[in-house]
Amino acid sequence: MAVGMPFARKKPLVIEYRIFDGTNYAELDEWTGGLFRLGEREPGYPRAEAEVFDKLHRTWVTVFKGQIVIKGVEGEFYPHATDLFYENYDLL
Repeated sequence: MAVGMPFARKKPLVIEYRIFDGTNYAELDEWTGGLFRLGEREPGYPRAEAEVFDKLHRTWVTVFKGQIVIKGVEGEFYPHATDLFYENYDLL
């Protein structure tokens, strides 16, 4: 490490998550408090199987089958790539 350069380490935290398997809409809708829905079809884009509302950024975010949906520290929900999830998180 270079002298005088600022560095930081991310604090460990415990998060809640669910895996969207393409069929568990009701489970995720209940878990998110009604913030999970069937995906919208937009011309020229792949069909979104579902969407979750990210309260922090006030927008609907596409969720594809097999993705992980995370509940953030401020109660927001967002999708996370499955392969990166398992690289960055240890399961408890």
